[in-house]
Amino acid sequence: MLEHMEVLALTTREVRLAASLQANLRRRRIHVALPDLLIAATAMEAGLPVATLNKKHFEAIPGIKLYAGA
Repeated sequence: MLEHMEVLALTTREVRLAASLQANLRRRRIHVALPDLLIAATAMEAGLPVATLNKKHFEAIPGIKLYAGA
């Protein structure tokens, strides 16, 4: 599976989106770890789903798309 994946760069744009997501989630008293928020923001900016075996880490993030095969 990994040989078919592209590594995406983390830029200021993704960091700002992750911070915005974190602020919105905190207002709702929902904790999502910063690494998961950075992964989510990077995928969202690229218009790609997140492939994960731990979907519960990402389900609270509004607008996230999860890869159905994971």
